[in-house]
Amino acid sequence: MKSQLIYNKTIGIIITCAGTGSRYDSNELKQLVCVNGLSILAHTCKCFFFLEKFVSEIIVTVPFSKKNEIEKHMKDSNFPFKVKVIVGGASRAESVKLGFEALRPVDVVLIHDGVRPNVSTALIENLLGALETRDAVVPVTSVSDTLKTISKGIISGSVNREEVMAVQTPQGFNYSLLKKAYQSSFSENATDESSLVQKLGAPVHTIQGETSNIKITTKVDLSLFKLFLGEC
Repeated sequence: MKSQLIYNKTIGIIITCAGTGSRYDSNELKQLVCVNGLSILAHTCKCFFFLEKFVSEIIVTVPFSKKNEIEKHMKDSNFPFKVKVIVGGASRAESVKLGFEALRPVDVVLIHDGVRPNVSTALIENLLGALETRDAVVPVTSVSDTLKTISKGIISGSVNREEVMAVQTPQGFNYSLLKKAYQSSFSENATDESSLVQKLGAPVHTIQGETSNIKITTKVDLSLFKLFLGEC
């Protein structure tokens, strides 16, 4: 069912694909693994097609060695909006910063992992709805496993699951706030952009994420994605 989203802000999207995927255990770049006739990266971009009227452009950050290949792949995919492929940095944080610097000014910025190809329209709509009145919003899910702290291979303590959440993407930010965060609190060690915003003292709000919004890190994750698509 096609989304009937009504939105009055311009949106820029940064998709980060500059990682080498060392945990994927393959010489093939996992972003370009083909499933149902589309690469993982194309599946990810496709999740945002319904925002065609509102998206200024999509910036995709990639490894230097794969830029030409992915740039051609993006052109051949005939996306309904402008896609700009740029070389990312040495860390995820630096890659997203470079993506932000390449993005034309917009009202709202969405930052998404290139290997999260199963984010739903409903989650993206909920995120944009929250950004109507909030400047920083991230989706989170509860943690079901028991959590322990480990020191030198030995359990040293327990973590209260009720106080811990798993953070997903896309993360959404007011453009001006994120620009200020990059100018004031950027660190290459930042695990995500919400931590930079927190350093400013600005609140980062949450919405309910989805367990189906998986990040393809290993081949097991790829098999799970195929299950969601009904391929196997």
